[in-house]
Amino acid sequence: MYNVLFVNDDKYFLEIIERKNVFKNINFVFALNAEEAINILNSKEIAVICSDLRMPETNGIDLLNHVKLNFPNIIRIVITHLKDINTLSVLIRKDEIYRYLQKPIMFEEEFYPAIKDAVHKYMIERTEDTQLSNLKKENNKLNESIFNDELKKLFVEYYNESQEIKEKVLEYLLLESPKVEEKNKILDVINQWDNSSNNLKRKVKIGIQHEKKLSFKKISALFFYIFWFIFKYI
Repeated sequence: MYNVLFVNDDKYFLEIIERKNVFKNINFVFALNAEEAINILNSKEIAVICSDLRMPETNGIDLLNHVKLNFPNIIRIVITHLKDINTLSVLIRKDEIYRYLQKPIMFEEEFYPAIKDAVHKYMIERTEDTQLSNLKKENNKLNESIFNDELKKLFVEYYNESQEIKEKVLEYLLLESPKVEEKNKILDVINQWDNSSNNLKRKVKIGIQHEKKLSFKKISALFFYIFWFIFKYI
C-alpha cells in the first residue's frame, strides 16, 4: 500500500479527493496546512505529495522545498488554481515538482493518470535505490575481503621477517656464548619454533660440537703438561 499526501487548506476539496479514490493499492492521506503535512511526513512513508501553492502561513513552494531537501525520494505534484503556466513550467524544469494539475480537477483525464504515474515513478526509484544500496554492500564486502587478504599477506611477510631477525639474534648469541650449556639453551629455544631455520639449528649444533672439541683439547693438553712435568722433574 502506497500513501499519497494531499495538502490543501480547502477542506471541501479534500473531501472530494477522498471520495474519488478508486485505487486498491494507494491510500490517500490529508493535511490542511504545511504543519500538519510535516507531521505526517515524519510519521508515515509517503510516496507522493500533492500540494496547493497558495496556503496560509507556509505556502506550497516552501513546503515542497522542505520535502525535496528532507524527503528527496517523495514525488512532488502541485494542484492549484494558478494560471501562470510559466511559473509552473519553471518549477518542473528546476526539478522542484514532477508535474502540476490545475483546478478544477479533471479526474479521468488527468488526476488518475498523474497519481498512477507518480506512484509508479516512486516504486521504480525506490527499487533502484535498494539495488544500488545492495550493490554498495556487496562492493564493500568485496573490498573488505581484498583488504583482509592483503592484511594476511602483510602479516605473513612481517612474521617471516621477524622470524629472520630472531634467528640472527640467536646466531649472534651463539657466537658470543663461551659455554656449551648456554649453546644448549639456545638450541632449546630454537627447537620450540615449528618453522625455525634448519640452517640455524645446524649452526648451533656445530657450535656445540666445536666447543666440546675445544674443551677436550684443552683437557688433553692439560694432562699432557702434567705427565711431562712428572716424568721430567720427579
